[in-house]
Amino acid sequence: MSRPKNCILSKSHKKNISIALKGRKKDFIYKKFSYEDYISIYNEFLDINLNDATIGIEQYCKITKKISSTTFRKFIKEYNLYCPKAKWTDCRIENHRKYMIEIRLGIDYKYWLQMLPEKKSYYMKVRALTEKQPLRNLENFNLRGKNTYHVDHIIPIIYGYTNNIPAEHIAHISNLRIISAKENLQKSCNII
Repeated sequence: MSRPKNCILSKSHKKNISIALKGRKKDFIYKKFSYEDYISIYNEFLDINLNDATIGIEQYCKITKKISSTTFRKFIKEYNLYCPKAKWTDCRIENHRKYMIEIRLGIDYKYWLQMLPEKKSYYMKVRALTEKQPLRNLENFNLRGKNTYHVDHIIPIIYGYTNNIPAEHIAHISNLRIISAKENLQKSCNII
């Protein structure tokens, strides 16, 4: 925040500011990195995001204090690199769902899970297991997005449900591929 043009600081005020700022360390000192340094930071960022807890650029930069989030974003954008989005972990989703059901609906969470239709619980289980797979190893992973490329189950989830195939088999990495959103929507619940 800048000071108004007409405002003049008194000597005592200036002294108080200099005392307050004495000994304060900067969290981030900007320095130009080489391309290799940026890539090593980027690879570390991707490795952290392989865990269940996916963190975004903001959190990563706050935790590591290696680089500013603005500089890191510019580098990712300039070289058109894949950037994982921050998302909730399975644990956070589960806790939030439990809170919403118990507070808003006034139903015990365990009772609500028992009341869930079998089909819905199967779908939820497959989706949770799918996200735990090493999706990064799939072709076109860096193109993945809501309107660009989707994770596709070669044997569809509905087929697995109707034929009593365990959710673990449907969500397995060997049953997954990343295809264009248009192709995935056209395929729908058919087996190719």
